Amino acid sequence: MTLSGIGGLQRILGTVWFMHMTLALLSSDECPNLCTCWGRTVSCDSGLNYLPKSISSTTDMMFVRNNDIPDIFKGVFSGHGYSTLQRLYLNHNGIRNILAESFVGLTELKYLYVVNNKLGKLFANSFQGLEQVLTLELQHSQIAEIEPNAFKGMQALDTLDLNNNNIVELTNGIFTDTILLQVINLDSNKLKKISPGVFSDVANVKNLMLQNNQLEVLPWNTFSGLMKLEELDLSNNQLTSLDHSLFRDLLSLNRLDLCCNRIEYLELDMFVSLANLRLLSLHDNELKILQPTIFENSPNLRKLTFHDNNLQTLHPMVFHEVGVLEELDFHGNPWRCDCTMLPLKVWFQKAGKSVHIEQHNMVYCRDTPSHRLKNITKLEDIANTWLCQDPAEIHVEGDGTVILVKSCLFCDISIHYILVVLVLLVLVVIGLRMKKCRRKNKKKKSQIPFSLREVKGHQVIHSRVTCTEKNVKNLLL
Repeated sequence: MTLSGIGGLQRILGTVWFMHMTLALLSSDECPNLCTCWGRTVSCDSGLNYLPKSISSTTDMMFVRNNDIPDIFKGVFSGHGYSTLQRLYLNHNGIRNILAESFVGLTELKYLYVVNNKLGKLFANSFQGLEQVLTLELQHSQIAEIEPNAFKGMQALDTLDLNNNNIVELTNGIFTDTILLQVINLDSNKLKKISPGVFSDVANVKNLMLQNNQLEVLPWNTFSGLMKLEELDLSNNQLTSLDHSLFRDLLSLNRLDLCCNRIEYLELDMFVSLANLRLLSLHDNELKILQPTIFENSPNLRKLTFHDNNLQTLHPMVFHEVGVLEELDFHGNPWRCDCTMLPLKVWFQKAGKSVHIEQHNMVYCRDTPSHRLKNITKLEDIANTWLCQDPAEIHVEGDGTVILVKSCLFCDISIHYILVVLVLLVLVVIGLRMKKCRRKNKKKKSQIPFSLREVKGHQVIHSRVTCTEKNVKNLLL
């Protein structure tokens, strides 16, 4: 071995010895029992059923994981060394109760993680004393109820993560004192009800995640005051309709996800306040129609998805005000490729390559026999077959505006229904004529003397029958 190799080995051995001596020194005096300490970090992984009474005054990060610590009591963090702690991990400890003011003493704490525990309920003032905490994570902890004032005193809180719990309802007062909160994650809970005004204490929130819950109805003022909200996720709930005022205060919203609900209809002014909207997901719903000017107040919309709905046609004005659209996905709808879709064909030609159509090979005509299972984006070359029984005249203005001059009056009416109506009309006319004929014959009969009526009764009857038959024949001819 060369001298340089020997020197390198000596340096490595020296480093290992130094680390070993440092750990031994920390373990002998300041490191808690059943814990490991290095540098400014303390790790207590498994074996504890209570929290250490004290730690080194230089500690800024502490891991307490995979233990059996059912309760956290008031004053447990008031011991020596906790006042300098900045990060605390209390994951996988089976914690069932966090009592009021349990975290008093953690005056410098910035990040608190209480993940994968067995918390059933968050009590009022549970996190009192954590004035400096920026991030609080409580996911996967079986939380079903949150009392008002649960986060009271957390004036600096920026991110609150409550995903994958069992929360059923959000009541007023939950977010008291969290005025600086910007991210709320309630993904994958069991939410059924959100009280109006519950978010009034968090006017600065920018990202609100409510996906994968059981929401069926949202009051019109659910999001009142959230003028700084930028991202809202309501996907994978059970919403069937939305109040037209629901998003009226969301002036800064740029991403809205409504996919995977059961929405059948959207009001014309549903997005009237969303001038900054860039991404809108409407796919996997039950939409049957998109209002003609529904996007006219969202000129910055760049990505729009409404695939897998029940749409058969689109009004020519749907994309008129969407000038910067870059990505569009509308496959999986039962498109009816007749004259009502000609404006969309014209829009395809105008958009050219500026709009990327996702899954374009799966956009099929479904409801028109002549085009069944043909790709709608490739029908430009057979425009002559985009017909209805009463074809529409399409006019394109210089700015690309598509005008439907004559509507397709019979596009939605089956020929069978038309024939049935015509037959009924004929039968009604025949009945009226026959009734008139009978009245005429009856009048003539009443004018004939009795003796003559006896003698010529056959002729009268014959005349009446002849009159009826004649009228019927005339109607049929």
